[in-house]
Amino acid sequence: MLLHIIHFRYIDSMTLHSEPKLENPKMPGIPKGNVTPLARRLLVSADLEGDANGLASQQEVSSLHTSLQETMLPSYDLAANERKQATAQLLGQTDVQGIETLAPELQTLPSSIQRLALEVDGLWGDADGNVSVEEIDRVAQYYLSALPFFTPEANDLLELAEHLKLGGEQAASQTHTGQPKKAPSVMALRVALAKVDEAEIEDAKPFRELFDEAIEEAEVAGAPELLRDAAKHNPKWHRLSILEHTGAAVRAAHNLCDFANVDWKDAGGAMLLHDVGKILERQVRHEGDSTRFSFWDHEEDGAKWLEERGLSDELVFQIHHHSVMRKKSVDEMVALAGNDDDRLARMVIVYISDQLGKGDTPDQVNSFNQQRPKLVTLANRAGLDGEALLSHAEQLREQWY
Repeated sequence: MLLHIIHFRYIDSMTLHSEPKLENPKMPGIPKGNVTPLARRLLVSADLEGDANGLASQQEVSSLHTSLQETMLPSYDLAANERKQATAQLLGQTDVQGIETLAPELQTLPSSIQRLALEVDGLWGDADGNVSVEEIDRVAQYYLSALPFFTPEANDLLELAEHLKLGGEQAASQTHTGQPKKAPSVMALRVALAKVDEAEIEDAKPFRELFDEAIEEAEVAGAPELLRDAAKHNPKWHRLSILEHTGAAVRAAHNLCDFANVDWKDAGGAMLLHDVGKILERQVRHEGDSTRFSFWDHEEDGAKWLEERGLSDELVFQIHHHSVMRKKSVDEMVALAGNDDDRLARMVIVYISDQLGKGDTPDQVNSFNQQRPKLVTLANRAGLDGEALLSHAEQLREQWY
C-alpha cells in the first residue's frame, strides 16, 4: 500500500471493445444522478470488504452498515454520522442484484485485477465505476516512488493497464485531438520493475506487513481521502497526501543513499514507516470557520506502535527522532546519536528524505533553507559530503516538483 500531487480532472473511461456490455435492469451501472459521491465511496468500501466483484450486494452493504453502527469510530472522523445515515439509505436502495461499483466491462477482469481496479477508482479516484488515465497514472506514480515495497501491486497495475490499453505502445484510446492517451508513470513503472531483484522484494516484506497493518487499522470506510488527499494532511508543510508523502520519502531515501554510497535498505524501511503515527491518529483543530488536522506526537506514537510489533531498536530510534533535527543544535544532535557517526549519518539522510517528501510549499522550502547550514555541518560531522548532499537534495526537489 507511496512524487507530487497530480492536479487532475477525471475523464470518462475508455470502453473495452472485446466484451459485450452487461445490462442490469434495476441498476445499469452506478446511477450518477441519484447516488452521491459519498454513497459511491461507501459502496466501494462495502464491496472491498466483501468479494470485490464490482457489485455491492445487499449482504455487503448490510455488513458495512452494521460495522459503522457497532465500531468505535476515531474521534477525528467528523463525517461519521453522515456516513452512517448514507449507508442506511443505501441499504434500503440495494436489491438482490446489488449496486454496481465497477462498470460492466471492468467486471469481466480477473478477480485480483478487478479488486485493484476497484481500489484505483474507489480509493484513489472519483469512484464513478471507471478507471481513467489520470487515476491509474496517479497510483502508478505512488507505487513507482516506493518500490520495491509495492512490487506485487505494481505488477498487477501493469496488467490492469494492459487490459485497459493504457500506458503502453498499444494505447488505443484517443483524446479529443486524436492523440493516444497514455499514463507516463505506468510506462516508467514497467521500466523500474524490471530492475527490482528478488532479494530486494524479500527484504521489503517485513516493512510492508507493518505498513499494511497500520493502514488496515486506520482506514475509514467511505473516507479514503483521509490518507490520500493533501488537504487532509497538513497543506502548510505538505504538498502531498499522507500516503504519497510516504512514497516520496522512500524515493528520496533511495536517491540520497545511492548518492552518498550508503546502503539504502534500512533508510527505505524507516521512511515507509516513519509516519505510521499519522496514519493511526490525528487531532482536529478548529480555527474560526475552518477545520484542519494536526499530528502531534506522531513520531513517538508511531515508534511505540512499531516497537510493540518487533521492529528493530535502530529503526524505532530513527522513526522516533525523524523530525527533531529542526529543533536541536549540532551538539545536541551529536549527543542524541551517541557520538556514533554512522547513526548520525542515517539520521541526516532520514531527516532530509522526510523534508524532500513534503514537497515545495513556501513554508516548507523556507524552513529547509533555514536548516541548511546545520544540515551541512551535521552531514560533514557524520563523514558525508554535506554540501554535495544538500545540493543533490535541492536538485531532486526541483526535478520532482
